[in-house]
Parts: sequence; structure tokens; C-alpha cells
Amino acid sequence: MAALLLILTSCVDDLYPGTSGPVKLLGMDADLYTTDTLHEVMLYYSGYDSIEYAGDLTVSIYVNGDLRDETSDCRPYYDKTSDYLKYPALYDLRATFSPGDRVRIVARNEEFLAEAEVEVPPGPSFGRTGYSAGKEVDPVTSAESRYLEYNVEVMDSGEGTDYYTVDVFNKKICIQDDNGDVVENALDRLELDVSGEPLLSASFPSSFDVLSSSSGNSFDNYKYWAFTDNSFTGGSYTLSLRNYDVWSILPRHTMSSTGYVDENGHYVMKCLEYTMRLSAEVRLSRVSRAVYSRYLAQSFENSALSSLVLFDSTHEYPSNVKGGIGMVNVFSSALREIEIGTFHYDMYNYHQIEEIYGD
Repeated sequence: MAALLLILTSCVDDLYPGTSGPVKLLGMDADLYTTDTLHEVMLYYSGYDSIEYAGDLTVSIYVNGDLRDETSDCRPYYDKTSDYLKYPALYDLRATFSPGDRVRIVARNEEFLAEAEVEVPPGPSFGRTGYSAGKEVDPVTSAESRYLEYNVEVMDSGEGTDYYTVDVFNKKICIQDDNGDVVENALDRLELDVSGEPLLSASFPSSFDVLSSSSGNSFDNYKYWAFTDNSFTGGSYTLSLRNYDVWSILPRHTMSSTGYVDENGHYVMKCLEYTMRLSAEVRLSRVSRAVYSRYLAQSFENSALSSLVLFDSTHEYPSNVKGGIGMVNVFSSALREIEIGTFHYDMYNYHQIEEIYGD
């Protein structure tokens, strides 16, 4: 059978064909967060060596046995007409839930019935958060790199081993100075370098790219920032997460100008000025051991180190879907916003970087 892996960013990663079992199964994958009210459920029909678009289902979400939402509307993850394969169908469901609740997803039609029920883990606890700006010189190339380092303190619950994931999002709002229009309102997950953070790099294999430079242009384990509290039982630990790709946090330059054709038919570019409010939003989540173990396996298989394995390392991933295959995960999450500042911006002004770094 084919198993479709769902990662934190809800994208298709790998297809693992099998050689035995039913000709066709209903696959279900979802990452559900307590901080979200709208949830994506990915559904697909899994065969021996391909998947088929599952756009003919009714999908429901229950919290503690109560129906919260139901839909038959879906959309393809990618273009359904792709020659490569028919991509999964995405169904959107609205619901809120809290630690201790039981969340159940049911997908059904006349031929299939698949469901998964998961208990929401206890919530995580933030300590102090903040950021600092710095520079470093690559000893090989002598190139100077600037970075922002986000510091996130995690408090241990003191009860056994806990499993966590962490994500950082770039949050920026750009407002046009002359009329107050919001011209950019973005919340994008950052690719951070965690190669210098022992708690995130010790258990997860690194790509060979990390060995080529110390400047941080390689983004170690970008999709799999998971860790345990074994090293700070009964205490706390501060994660250090570096963002080297500083240009990505500034406004898009193509957005910063508008053009028009004058009365003589000439194209004229007009430079507009903006004020940018910039911050980083940290999402800290408690997860189950199964989620942590799955990320550990996926991280290895997506790293350059996996090419060194000379024996067949393919294996079945765990499934919690009854009547089908796949994984429905629930993340008990908390959000913390780290304010970076407010900066004035125009098309020809690149001094925001100096402002952020205090130069």
C-alpha cells in the first residue's frame, strides 16, 4: 500500500508503495492545533504504487462526542490534472478544543468509512522569550553573515518525558503612509538554522550542507523541530533559533512600487513609502511520543545521511486511522509574540537591516 506522509507544513513528502494488502485503502492525515479554529484534513485513496484523489467524501469533526463541523467540499492539494499523480484532497473543518478533549475525525462515503480519535495532550509552558541580533564570519569563506536569534524558554511540567515541537513565524504588517492602506499582511513560517542548538540537532540527523559552511545558509531539519524534556527535567531550557535569511523578513520589493502610463504613453514608476510592524510569532506545542518518533524517522530519511544506509530501510509508519491508513495528530499549542520593532520603508531604502541590527 502507499502511505503519504504529512509534515508540520501539511505538504506531500514521500510515497511508500507496498506489495501486499488491499488494492485500495482510504488514507487520512491531519495536524490539528489547539491554537487554530480552521483545520485541514488530507484524504486520498492509497493503492500499491499510486494514490487517487478522494474528492467524494463527507468529513466530520467531533469534540468529546459532539459534532462540531461537517463538509463535503474539498480542493486538491496541487493541480488535480498533474501528470505525476492525482494529489490528495483537502477538507476544511472548524472546531475549537483544549487539553484533555477527545477529537475524532470521520470520513465516509458509500464504499469507505475511516476515522481517528486522539486525546489532546496537556498544554506547554513558556518562560521568557526575546531576540538578539548578531554577526559572524565564516572561517572558510570569510563572508560575514547577520542573523536574528530568537530565544524561547520552555518550562518542564515535571511529570515524565514530554515531547515538543516548535515553530517560528515571521509576522509583518506594512501600512502605506499616505492613505493608511494595509499593503502586506504576512505570517510565514521561517526557515531557521538550528545546527547550533543541541536540543534540536543532537537527535535529528543533519544534512551534509551544514558541514560546508558555518554561516547558516543551510537550514537544519527545517520541517522537524521536535525535542524532549529529558535534559531539563523539573527545570527549564532556552532554545536558540537563528534566522540568517534576513531579507525574507523585509517587505517584498515588487510590492513597494506602483506604475502608471502617463498622458504621453510613457510608463512612470511611482515610489511609495510604508511603515512596517515586525515581530516573530513562536508556536510551542506538546505532542505525543508517536509524533516525535515519526518526525525522527522522517528527518533521517530526508537527510543526506540516509544515502549512506546500504540496506533497505523502508518501513511501515504507524497509523491511528481505523478503516484506513494514516495519522491524525493533535498539537496542544501556545503562542508567544516577540516584538522586533516598527520601521519606515520605501522602495529605495534598504536601511531597515541596519535599524534592526542597531548599526
